[in-house]
Order: sequence, then C-alpha cells, then structure tokens
Amino acid sequence: MPSELKPCRVCGSESVSIFSVDDDTGSNRHDAICDVCGHRIYFAGDSKEEAILNWNLDSEEEDKPMVCSVCHMELQPGDEYLRIGDNFLEVKYFDSEEENLFCSEECLCRSLHVIRDEVPQKAKGGMK
Repeated sequence: MPSELKPCRVCGSESVSIFSVDDDTGSNRHDAICDVCGHRIYFAGDSKEEAILNWNLDSEEEDKPMVCSVCHMELQPGDEYLRIGDNFLEVKYFDSEEENLFCSEECLCRSLHVIRDEVPQKAKGGMK
C-alpha cells in the first residue's frame, strides 16, 4: 500500500489529511481532505492505508467539470462557488462532495430548504 499522498487534484496542494471518523453506527471510517481547498473524499476507506490508496486514485481521475448541485450550471475557472463547511452537515446531509457545491446563495438555500419569514406584528395588548 502506498504511504505517500498525491497532491490534491483540485488545487494541487500537497497538504492533505487522513483522519478517522466514528459515525453513529459505531463503525470507524477514514476520510481524506485537502487542508487548502477542502476537497474531500467521504468514507475513503476502513483503514488509513485504504484511504490513502483511494485518495491517490481520485487524484489520478480526469478533471470533472464542477457543476452546481441544484441548477446543474457548469462552473468555469475563476467562478466563485459556495459549499457548506459545517462538519455535521457535510457528513449527515451530503452523500458526496459534488452535492456540496452551489453556484449561488439562491441554489444553496433551495437545497437546504431555507424558509424566509418575518416576525409578526404585535397586537394591541400584547401577544396571547
């Protein structure tokens, strides 16, 4: 098994971490993440060695276009995009890194079913 991690296929950084995650089923898994751009492989392997192997295989893949997970617009080099950085939401809500990619706040809110509301006006005599 290889012990050297290849650079991130997204940003080219060599700063990559493999870490162990205990999930709510009691099983242990290893994720791989670029410390610079956040490119991440969830459930990369059951062991550190397997996670390293899968990270390196991912690094060799052809560059796939980055696409908004809601409207499916293809993002171009230099475009800004949004993603959720909260670890709990990353693990519980998104099945893959590609699902955590949004071209706009509108698409992000639509994906998370964000509701805009307003505080009701107080009636005379206070709320009951």
